[in-house]
Amino acid sequence: MNFAYDITDRTLNLLSYAASFAEALQDYKITPEYLFIGVLLNPEPDNNMRPIMERYGINENKFYKVLFGKQASALQVRLRKYSAFELPGLLYKLSGLATQILGKAVRQLRGNRVLEPEDLILAILDEPRSVTRDVLLDLNVDIDLLRNDIANLQAEAHAKNERISENQGRPTYDEEGGRYGRSHEDNGRSTTEDKQGDKLMSVDEVRKRIPTLLKYGKDMTKLAEEGKLDPVIGRQQELKRMIQILGRRMKNNPLLIGEPGVGKTAVVEALVQAIQKGDVPRDLQKHIVVALDVVSLLAGASYQGEYEERLKKCLQEVSDNKQVIIFIDEIHTLLTGEGNRKDDSRISNVLKPLLARGDIQVIGATTSVEYRKFFTNDAALERRFMPITVNEPSVEDAILILKGLKSRYEKYHQIKITDEAITAAVKLSKRYLPSRFLPDKAIDLIDEAGSRLKLSAKEMENSVKNIKQSATNEADDEADKDDDTKNRQALAQQIESLKTELKDLQDAKQKACDKEDFEKAASCRQKELQKQAELKELECQLQDEAKKAYVLTPQDIAETLTDWTNIPINQLNEKENSRLRNLEAELHKRVIGQDEAVKALAKAIRRGRVGLTLAKKPIGSFLFMGTTGVGKTELAKALAEVLFGDRNNLIRFDMSEYDSQMSATRLFGSAPGYVGYEEGGQLTEAVYKKPYSVVLLDEVEKAHPDIWNVFLQVLEDGRLTDGKGRVIDFSNTVIIMTSNIGANLLTDSQSTVGKIGFAQASSNEKQLADEPDYNGHTYEEAKKLVMNELKQHFNPEFLNRLDKIVFFEKLSKPAMREIAKLMLKGLQANSKRIGYSLTYSEPALTALTKQGYDPKYGARPLRRIIDGDLQDLLVDLKLSEDAPKSAYLCLDYNDEQGFHLSEITETAYREKQAALQKQVNEKDENTPELVVDAESTTDEESTSKLNSKKKTKSKKTETAETETDTKADSETSESTKESDK
Repeated sequence: MNFAYDITDRTLNLLSYAASFAEALQDYKITPEYLFIGVLLNPEPDNNMRPIMERYGINENKFYKVLFGKQASALQVRLRKYSAFELPGLLYKLSGLATQILGKAVRQLRGNRVLEPEDLILAILDEPRSVTRDVLLDLNVDIDLLRNDIANLQAEAHAKNERISENQGRPTYDEEGGRYGRSHEDNGRSTTEDKQGDKLMSVDEVRKRIPTLLKYGKDMTKLAEEGKLDPVIGRQQELKRMIQILGRRMKNNPLLIGEPGVGKTAVVEALVQAIQKGDVPRDLQKHIVVALDVVSLLAGASYQGEYEERLKKCLQEVSDNKQVIIFIDEIHTLLTGEGNRKDDSRISNVLKPLLARGDIQVIGATTSVEYRKFFTNDAALERRFMPITVNEPSVEDAILILKGLKSRYEKYHQIKITDEAITAAVKLSKRYLPSRFLPDKAIDLIDEAGSRLKLSAKEMENSVKNIKQSATNEADDEADKDDDTKNRQALAQQIESLKTELKDLQDAKQKACDKEDFEKAASCRQKELQKQAELKELECQLQDEAKKAYVLTPQDIAETLTDWTNIPINQLNEKENSRLRNLEAELHKRVIGQDEAVKALAKAIRRGRVGLTLAKKPIGSFLFMGTTGVGKTELAKALAEVLFGDRNNLIRFDMSEYDSQMSATRLFGSAPGYVGYEEGGQLTEAVYKKPYSVVLLDEVEKAHPDIWNVFLQVLEDGRLTDGKGRVIDFSNTVIIMTSNIGANLLTDSQSTVGKIGFAQASSNEKQLADEPDYNGHTYEEAKKLVMNELKQHFNPEFLNRLDKIVFFEKLSKPAMREIAKLMLKGLQANSKRIGYSLTYSEPALTALTKQGYDPKYGARPLRRIIDGDLQDLLVDLKLSEDAPKSAYLCLDYNDEQGFHLSEITETAYREKQAALQKQVNEKDENTPELVVDAESTTDEESTSKLNSKKKTKSKKTETAETETDTKADSETSESTKESDK
C-alpha cells in the first residue's frame, strides 16, 4: 500500500540527523534506533522532545553507551566530525522495521495527513520489536510516562498544523519507494512531479516545452541516450556530492571548481549518464540536462537588451519545467558578460533571485582563478552556489581514465593503443607539460599521436606508388629506418618489380595471340598465373607488415610530444648518437681551445639527452669565469647552434641592465596591478615559448643581488612562478652565466692602454707568447685568485647550486692564430657575396695575429681590425672607378703598405688555397688541441676521437686543389656568425 502524506520541516530534520548518524556508522539503512538518536542529536529550537528526554535523564552519551557498549567513545568523535554536513539523509533508505513503524505512524494520523516527529517516536515506543524500548528500560526510564508527555506534544503540533493552509507545500514521503522528497505544491525546486498531475512527465514531453533553451543549448541527456558521451572513470566522490546538492530544498546549485582540463565537464557527463541509466534518487529521475551555450546567446544580438531577453526566456522555460537542469560551462562568462558589458550586473541580478528561491537548478563550472575573481567578490552570488572542488587526478588515476577511453580512440583512429603508450602519455605529459593538467593533456597527446600514426601508416601504404621516386633518397635515410620500415620497403620493391614483370607477360601474351602463336600465348598465361599468385602472397605480407604500423607505442607518444615542445624526448637514433659523441669536436670548430668548458658542457648535454638528469633541475647550470674576449659568450652561442641548428634558440640577457631591485620585475613579470602585468616577464615568457633552449646571463655579477636570490629556486628545482601565477619549467634548459670577476688581477701589468693603431704591434709580439701569462701567476694560482674574488661577491648558497664553475684560459699564440683563420673565413664569405674570391698570405695572417690581440681585451681587437680595416679595403676596391666585376684577390702585409689587396690569377689563388688547406690537414694530424684529454674521457668520447681520426685520414686522401676552394666557400658562410669573440 502506498501512503501519501505531508512531512514537516521538523520531521525532515529528524530524518536528516538519523541519516547523518547512519552514514557515520557506514550503515546505509536508517533503523528505528537511529530515528530515536536523531531526536537526541537535533539541537534545533523547535525540537520540543529533547528537553523532555533530558528531564528523564536520556542523552546521547548514555544512549550510545547502552546501545554500543565500548564503541561509544569512538562513535562520539566520528559524529562530531560529521555534524557539519547538511541534510545528508536524503540519500538513504529506511530499514524494513523502520518502514513498518513509519507506516503505522501514518495510519494513526487518521485525517490529519501531516507527519510530525512525535508521531514517529510514539510509534517506536509502541513497537515491541524495537531495541529502543530495551535501551530505555536499561536506563530505568518509565516508558509509559515518557509516552504520555510526548503524546501531549503531538496534540499541540497537530493543532498548530490545522491552522496552516492546505496549499502550503510540505516534504512528502513515498512509503512504496522508501524515499522522502517534497510535495509538488511546494515552491521548492526539488520536486520531480508535473504541476498538472502526480506523475513525472516523459523526457520527450519536457523537450517539447523548452524550445528556446534547446535552441541556445545542447541536450546532454540526448547525447547520453545516443551513446555519444565518453565513459567517465572515477570521480565518484564528486558525483555523489553533486547528487547530494541537487537534492537539497534550497541553494541546490552545484558549482564545479577546478583547473582547466581536470574533468569538470566529465563529472556532469557522469551525472547525465547516471540519470539516463536510472542510477539516481527518484527526485532526479526523468530529468534532462541542457548545456547552455553562452556564445549562441550572444550571437546575432543586434539591439540593446536582446541578449537579456533570450536569457530570460530560457530561464522562464526552466522555471516552468522542474525536470530541467541547466549546465553552464565557464559560468563566469555568463555572469560577467565576458567582462565587456556595462549591464553585466543586470544579468547577475536576474539569476540571483531565481537561484535563491530554487525556481531553477543550475550546475556551473569555472576555474579557481575565475572563481576568486568573480564569485568571491560578490557574496550574494557566491552563496547561491555550493562549491565542489575537482582536483587534478593522480598519475595512477589518469592512467585508469585513459584506459577507459582507449576503445573510443582506437575505434576513431582505427589503430591499436598499447597500455605502455597510455602510461607514457600520462608520465611524459606530467613531466614536460607542467602548465597543463591531467587527464586533458594526456588525452590530447594520445589523440594527436593516433592521428600522426594513422597518417604515417597511410603514407606507408602508398609507398608502392612512390617507391621509384624515393629510391634515390633511401641511402641517406637508411640509418634512421627501423627493421619494420626496411621490411615494408623491401616488400614494396618486390611488388613493384612483380607488377612490371606481370605487365610484360600480358603484353607478350597479347602479341602471341595477335600472331596466332597460341603455344607461346599459353606459356605466357601459365607464367602470368604464377606471377599473380606470387603478387597476391607479397601483398598479403605487406598488409600484415602495415598492420604493425597501426600500433601506438611509447615511441610514437615521445615523437608527438617532441613536435609539441621541440624537446628531444624520442629515442636516440644512430645519427644523433654520432652527433652527441662528437659534440666536443663540433664545439671546437667554433670555439678555439677552452677544453675544460667544452668538455663540461658536452657531458651535461649528453646526460640530459640520454635522460639521466634529475627531473627537476636544469640540464646544466654553469658559471664561466675569465678575462674578456676569451670565448665565454661565444661558447654559449656555439652550443645553441650545435644543439638546435639555430643561434636564435639562445635566450640572452645582459645582466648589467638589471642592476636595480625593481628591474627584477622585467625578468619575472610585474605583480598584479602594476604596469606591464599582462605582458609577463622577459625571461619567463621566453622560456615558456622555448622550453628547450640555452639561457645566457651575460656579466651576471652586475645584476642586483635580489635577482640571484630568485635564481636559487631555478637552479635547485628547475621552476619559477611568474607574475601571472604560472609555473615556468626550466628543467629542459641549459643555464650559462658569464662573469669577469677577478679579471683585473690577471691583466693590470700587461695593459696596453694608450697605444694606438698598429704602433702596439711590437708590444703585443712580446706579450703574445706560446703559453699565456697570468700577470706573473701560474694557471692554478690565477684560478685560485679568481675563485676567492668570486666567493666574496656571491653568496655561498648561490655558488653551491651551480653544476660547475669553469675558468677560461687566456688565449695563447697558437689559439690566436686559429681564431684569426676562423675570422678570415668569414671575410672570405663576405667577399664572395660581392664577386671577389679572397685568399691571404702567411705574412698577413702573422700580422693579424699579433695586432689583433690585447691581454686586457682578448681577441676582440681582432674583430675590430677585420670589420674595420680589412673590410674597408674591399669597399674601396668595389667603389673604385676601374673596379672589376669579379677578381681573385690576395690579402697581404708588409711594413711599408700594411694590409693591402692585390689581384692574382686563378692558378695562384688555387695554389694559395691548397697551401692553406695543407696546413689545416697537418694541424689536424699533429695538434691534439681540439681533442679532449684522454685521461678524463668516457668510452663514448674515445669512440668520438676514433671517428674524428678516420674522417681526417679520409679527407687527406682527396686532392687538395679540387677541395680547397669549395671547402673555404662553404665553411666561411658558417663562420661569419661565430666570429664575435
